[in-house]
Amino acid sequence: MPGRVFPTGALFVAPDRPSGMHGMAALQLLWNQALVPLALSMDRAVTHAVDTFAPHAMLVDQQAIGAGLRAGQHGIPWLTLASSPGELATRGDMHAPVRRWTAQVIRRLADKLDIGSIPADPLFSPQGTLMTSCAVLMGDVPEGLCVHATGSLLAHRIAGGTGVRETAGDHHVLVSMGTVSEQASIRFLEATWLAAQEGSTSTHWTIVDPSGSLGKRHARNVTLARSVDQLALLREVDAVLCHGGHNTVTESLVHGRPLVIAPIRDDQPLIAQRVEAAGAGTRLRFAHAQPAHVAAAVQRVLNDASFRRSATSIGSHLLDGEARVKRLLRPWLASPHASLPSA
Repeated sequence: MPGRVFPTGALFVAPDRPSGMHGMAALQLLWNQALVPLALSMDRAVTHAVDTFAPHAMLVDQQAIGAGLRAGQHGIPWLTLASSPGELATRGDMHAPVRRWTAQVIRRLADKLDIGSIPADPLFSPQGTLMTSCAVLMGDVPEGLCVHATGSLLAHRIAGGTGVRETAGDHHVLVSMGTVSEQASIRFLEATWLAAQEGSTSTHWTIVDPSGSLGKRHARNVTLARSVDQLALLREVDAVLCHGGHNTVTESLVHGRPLVIAPIRDDQPLIAQRVEAAGAGTRLRFAHAQPAHVAAAVQRVLNDASFRRSATSIGSHLLDGEARVKRLLRPWLASPHASLPSA
């Protein structure tokens, strides 16, 4: 049967949470204003797709919670596709209150969708999970979960290849604090602009400013842009300053680029900690970083080649994700009621 697309209509986006909002408050706002409305808004399309297409297996994004619930309701084997290790970290004993709260939210969501029985852990399929990450960023997988690190799924988006840029002379730094926390990042982007002025003039900074908060400023060693082709730019830069979003981090590491990470919330502090522990970057305090701190951290990763070597090493484990997914999916699709093999 040929593939089909079932439009879901307008989708909800993550709310722009205040910079001081962290922990459970930030998590609850994300679920209540984005993930649950998303599940409700796309349920008609999911149900229509299941009824029309009659799949014998499903691959469900971890944040498309309602789709996993529908798969379980119809007895359809399904795998979870997770784009970040954040939920994996909450399966430890220290995060029991988080799990209890999310379980209650999912139960209420299931009631709204008129779904009776739900899986033991709707965010991790009993058949298994594909996580577009690597062991360094994921950490230990809790007992009872079948989670495979696939690496990044970037091959179809990278035209010019990857690899460490051999620099001679000028350095180039990409600054990208994501698009979900635009308002929270205004102060940090201002500190970064000043850091570029105070640091070495031989370092060029490309600062991504989605909201235009920095206005129309000009400096010989700074490029301001509302948006960029990040994958193309990663082939040209020497280091990346970012918020620790998993996609930006893995894309940087695939290209062998060391990182300075100023995590804001959610899984970002955990990712920053693991990048730093692996020697592929260093960490800044997002809420307190001053221009001098930003400039020093950037110069550190630019001038110490060990950061670049570690980034390249981790990036090698993120390559060829598509091939890993194929090796896992082909045998499973032949017998989808079975679980994926142990990771």
